[in-house]
Amino acid sequence: MDARRDYGLIELSLTKKSEWVLAGATLQLHRLPGNPDLLREFHRDSGVAFQSYTAWRELEECFLSAAPDVALQCVQQRGFLEYRNPDAKVSVFVVDDGAERSEWPGHGEVWSIALG
Repeated sequence: MDARRDYGLIELSLTKKSEWVLAGATLQLHRLPGNPDLLREFHRDSGVAFQSYTAWRELEECFLSAAPDVALQCVQQRGFLEYRNPDAKVSVFVVDDGAERSEWPGHGEVWSIALG
């Protein structure tokens, strides 16, 4: 049995074996542009300022400089590219449908980051 709990910016995936266990978490970054209050609140509470949109190339450069020996797998998935580090069980979903940025991330921008 599986379940998902959506808390806005974070979505949790749970699985039940003998008891409920966290199977993964997803940072729903595509929700940031439509919620400037969330950005301000997060900055106020954490001191970390997020941008409304994140280009995959910027994130990729940071990742590769931190872990230059790690090869990312890339898989196309209906309008997205999934860049996955199988050892760390982290995936970054990037918009790949040619769309321009609007209230949602556009082509080449990060949609979400999945852990697990």
